[in-house]
Amino acid sequence: MPRLSSWYAYYKNRKPNISNILLHWQYLARIIWFKPKSLLEIGCGPAEHSLFVKKLIPSVKLSLLDQDRKLLNFVVTRNRRLINKYYVADISSPAALSKLQLSKYDLVISQGLMEHFSDQMFARVITNIGELTKHYLFSIPSNLYPNQDYGNEILRSCSQVEQLLSRVPNIAYKVIPYFDIGFRTKIIAKKLKKMTLLPFIKYFLFGSLHLLIEIKYL
Repeated sequence: MPRLSSWYAYYKNRKPNISNILLHWQYLARIIWFKPKSLLEIGCGPAEHSLFVKKLIPSVKLSLLDQDRKLLNFVVTRNRRLINKYYVADISSPAALSKLQLSKYDLVISQGLMEHFSDQMFARVITNIGELTKHYLFSIPSNLYPNQDYGNEILRSCSQVEQLLSRVPNIAYKVIPYFDIGFRTKIIAKKLKKMTLLPFIKYFLFGSLHLLIEIKYL
């Protein structure tokens, strides 16, 4: 799939979709389990997941961070009463984050962000986030996901993610394949990969299209 010009171009005509909530129910359930008093979504895009959490837990102080100013302004304009703070910054830049003078958050989250970073940048971003929180929870598409929706995603396996995280000092981590209801996506994968019946049944029933990663900073 060709790369798009910007995240705003990617999201501007997309409407909130309940399937995007259902697809990531385990990720969202884990966020709610944390019962954060303050929550920061980085690389927030349309911020559907953090806004959903805010509606369930109105007391949570919600902040958003994205490097696409146009997209962030678009999201904030539509949801101003739900968002406490928002920031335009590149999460991969320690200097940019330092200028914001962000306070510590109970929990930092992201979905569909970390797969856009090279191996080296992946580790750097994990380290940067440790300045903002003790807990980082994120979801990424796995190597079984059939598409590069934006165009530059690196679709990693569970073991590849674990290998990357093992290089980052002073963290404890868990990488959890989670079952999702991406039935339509799995059917697309069958066509793209030209799967025969038995491999497809195994993929359909047990293939995890996403990984849930929990980071605790020591």
